[in-house]
Amino acid sequence: MVHLSACLLMIVVIACVFLFSRSGRSNSSTSIEIEKSSRSGGDTPLKIRIIYNDWHQCINDILLPVMADPKKLWSIFGESIETCRQQTAMDKLNLTEHSNKEEIKYHIHNNTDITPSVVVTLGVGRNILAEQQLKELLPQGSLFFGADPIYEGNDRLYSTIGTFLPIAVSNETKLGQAYVLKKGYVYQTMVHIDVITLLVKLTKTPFIDQFLIDNEGPEYDIIPMMGVNDEFDKNGLVACQINVEFHAYNNFHERFVFVLKKLLDDRRYAILKASREPHYRVFMLNFEHAKCVEKYIMHYFV
Repeated sequence: MVHLSACLLMIVVIACVFLFSRSGRSNSSTSIEIEKSSRSGGDTPLKIRIIYNDWHQCINDILLPVMADPKKLWSIFGESIETCRQQTAMDKLNLTEHSNKEEIKYHIHNNTDITPSVVVTLGVGRNILAEQQLKELLPQGSLFFGADPIYEGNDRLYSTIGTFLPIAVSNETKLGQAYVLKKGYVYQTMVHIDVITLLVKLTKTPFIDQFLIDNEGPEYDIIPMMGVNDEFDKNGLVACQINVEFHAYNNFHERFVFVLKKLLDDRRYAILKASREPHYRVFMLNFEHAKCVEKYIMHYFV
């Protein structure tokens, strides 16, 4: 009888040790995953980080092997972005198309949020069809700011929806050449205002709902400024949705690789659309900032 009791006691002890060890490993594994998610997304909800991480893994698997071949990367970029959007939960996001003559701008609307939005355009190009559509659909009181170094034609047009600023915008304040639209596109030497001064001192818009960037070249310098711990962060600036055109000139293959590497390393923006004709028109969404996530992402995944 004593022998039987001892055996039963030993079985119970072994079972407890086994269960404890399994529980410990499970909790440890879970905590590691949560820690990884927290490190990669700050205050972003775990559910959203998992969705982002799935997309990030997909695009990394396709593009990282060709990063050393800039021309190959450029050629497959658009189809790769579409593949990863369709194969992940990113496909649940409703991307509304706003036609702008020969191109399409994308915007994710939130019909339950009546907070006024902020739209900033770099490079008006005498074409505000997309902005006019946004003006009709966004909450009352939404603000529009458009910058273009060519005053004629742009001031009168953009002033019908918001504030026009007759300036060239770049990554730094300087005297340099800009590729501007007159009767056709030409290079012209002019003063550039850095984008930080524009947003902090002139428009005074620290939070941008939609950033439309088509200013013929400076995008390769401006987009990296939105990275983790870079100029936008240092000045308290946030852009939720970005439509940007990456232009196919001035060593663009190598510059594009640099920008893309930084975007993927930072793990802040998901690239959801990319069409080439011949420049790349790209739509990106901020998956890191709490306000961007709450306003434009969370309601698709509740």
